[in-house]
Amino acid sequence: MLLVLWLFCLLSVASADILFQTNDGYDFETPLTFTTIYAEVYDCKGCTQFYTANYKENDEIFVQVLVPAHQTDKINVIKIFGPDPKLQLVTRYEVNHMLFSVGKIIYEIDAIAPTNTSVILQINSASPHAHYAVSVGKESSFHFVNWTLKFAYLVQGVRYWMSTFVIYIFFLLLSFLYFITWPLQRYKSYVIFPKMAIFSYGAWLLDTFYQYFYMVQYTSDWSILTFLVHIVPNVVYIGTLLIVYETTLQKELILLTIAIVSLFLGGGGAYLGSLFLVIAYIGLVIMKNNSEQYRDKKSLVCKFKV
Repeated sequence: MLLVLWLFCLLSVASADILFQTNDGYDFETPLTFTTIYAEVYDCKGCTQFYTANYKENDEIFVQVLVPAHQTDKINVIKIFGPDPKLQLVTRYEVNHMLFSVGKIIYEIDAIAPTNTSVILQINSASPHAHYAVSVGKESSFHFVNWTLKFAYLVQGVRYWMSTFVIYIFFLLLSFLYFITWPLQRYKSYVIFPKMAIFSYGAWLLDTFYQYFYMVQYTSDWSILTFLVHIVPNVVYIGTLLIVYETTLQKELILLTIAIVSLFLGGGGAYLGSLFLVIAYIGLVIMKNNSEQYRDKKSLVCKFKV
């Protein structure tokens, strides 16, 4: 319980509003609040998008434009209106420890508004399939849904933006290895779905380590938050399903509890883990009801013969 409360405290510190867009600009309504737009240029060579943010006097203006760390597609950022960008002499990388992602900063404004003003950026892409992100604000605000139910969607959405979306490969590989040996193990059919859930949580762990080895090529910045959010919960879910689930009579309770908890904490195995556990729960309940009905009918037949 204390771990859960601690994680939620960490989430509130790292929270932000995150959106995904394709071939479109954006008007930031609350530019002082940390907000990131992950954008994709899709089949649109030479497209132009505009990003605007309005500030009052003495507001802190903070705007960044980032691209995936390894991207070679050219992005041109043109200031239409606003303060001059900071002169950047060395390549800098920005790490989001919550999503466990990294982006290369190509443009940054960090200034105090001398009067009511606006920032208007024009972004042109020389590639028909470039990715970039625009981030504003330094003030964090807690978005409960973003870091619970939408957590898997946000994490894997950023993986897609980074072109490191590989979790499905790990899941398919683990599932394939299981199914080619499954006939030899003689498992009952209702055991399959908890196993598939384990593979979902395992795929999330493997994906996290893959992202780590990708990111260390560009930065050594790391945080314990990544370990607590991406690794610890999924290890607990796998351990519980492998050990407790196999030895307890309250299997339905274990299945339903992990399905719900993992959906709110740890990504739910990209939603697949929670889905498989719910299916396993329903199957187990139906099987037990059928068994009870069969025993009742058998006892009636025995009484009738007597």
